[in-house]
Amino acid sequence: MKRVNGIFRRTKHIVLICLMSATIDNTATAQKIIGGVYQSFFICADSSLWAWGKNDLGQAGIGTDSRGQLIPAKIHVLNKVISVKGGQDHVLGLNADGTVWAWGNNAVGSLGNGTTSHVNTLEPVRVPGLSGIVSIAAGFGPSFAIQADGTVWAWGYNAGQHGDGTDSNINTVPHQVPLYYGAKAIETGKGYSFALMPDGTVWASGINVDGYLGNGTFNFSNVPVQVTGLSDIVAISGKKYHAMALKSDGTVWTWGANYAGQLGNGTTTNSPVAIQVPGLTGVVAIAAGNAHSLVLKDDGTIWGWGKNDLNQLADGTDTDRSTPVRVSRLTNVAQIACGDYHSLALTSDGTAWGWGFNGSGMLGDGTDTLLRAMPVKIPGLCPDTPTAINGMAASSIELYPNPVTDILRVDNAESSYSRLSIINILGQVVWQQQLHQGMNMIEVQKIPSGIYMIQLTGKEHSASARIIRQ
Repeated sequence: MKRVNGIFRRTKHIVLICLMSATIDNTATAQKIIGGVYQSFFICADSSLWAWGKNDLGQAGIGTDSRGQLIPAKIHVLNKVISVKGGQDHVLGLNADGTVWAWGNNAVGSLGNGTTSHVNTLEPVRVPGLSGIVSIAAGFGPSFAIQADGTVWAWGYNAGQHGDGTDSNINTVPHQVPLYYGAKAIETGKGYSFALMPDGTVWASGINVDGYLGNGTFNFSNVPVQVTGLSDIVAISGKKYHAMALKSDGTVWTWGANYAGQLGNGTTTNSPVAIQVPGLTGVVAIAAGNAHSLVLKDDGTIWGWGKNDLNQLADGTDTDRSTPVRVSRLTNVAQIACGDYHSLALTSDGTAWGWGFNGSGMLGDGTDTLLRAMPVKIPGLCPDTPTAINGMAASSIELYPNPVTDILRVDNAESSYSRLSIINILGQVVWQQQLHQGMNMIEVQKIPSGIYMIQLTGKEHSASARIIRQ
């Protein structure tokens, strides 16, 4: 692959790209878009982390527990992030130094700090006792981490998906899972988990109601069992009730629940064994939602199938699909991701897109408009270097971009300031606005082009900065 414009462009070496997907957690690619359950995340080229979407339990990690974060907001606690995984009510982040950080709800020990608590953690805190981690996974209660030496650690709720021979318990601190030793990647659904092993096979453990374990049975297993018929696998993905695997030849295989056609084989019949999605070749990346599936092909197009009642597939309808259909309007796509009911993409020019359900702002377009039938741009990601600010508490606020054309973003992280004024060169106030904690959007389209002074005031601080309105 070649790195162009801050992201990795695809080449004709499909196997190489797929291997990158399988080990993406320990490779610091320039930018990454990630789907949580009801949240979305973005890692910028400088390894800063941005979040938006449902935040009632602090899942956005920005220090608040508002109902929804409608625009991308920077998570200030972490500065060198290489991977993020969103679970049902908690989130994990992997730092470049091999440490793991967690935030959100801890009722079932998902944060790994030795406790269970309904008090939400609103910013990332380090999971104690873990170092040298290269991959993470978060699900509906459980958490996983893989060390560079192949050791696998698990904590949180365990209905058998830890794969350690136990079930119906809660582990509040990380413990080793010997039977998953050597795993390259782990994914976890609702009550089950599955791992990609170095030999290209996939193994799974936990509940097996709809054939989640893929071993040809519907029998529960609290130790890993092999997913039947899979070999040469280079990437895996899963959410609640179905699983996906990508082979080195660019074909896609699925198993588990299929009530909305999410297995992509033209039926709605569950499958306890992995089946090939017919007609798909040249696939370089996969992503599973709650009941929909997306793939990225080597020509830069996205194809999807499964549940579409909330426009998850962006094909111009709200009809469920049991065979692949092309996602409309997007070309030159470099990355894909899924939330439970929304979908995300990053194009080769670095633009992020979202579509589907937006009830908590998980599409990041500044609204909580319930549905987006077609992809919409996600603004405000990876801004330029913040404007220099003169004042005692300048470190607690950031302004960007500068020069600015339409929207000035003011990140009032510590709520040090309550009002912003824009002053022209004649000393006249041309705009005033109250500031709240976190990200503020200042619309400057109606202000004439020129040089302005930004005046920031608060109870204890004042600060100023110069901007250029283009």
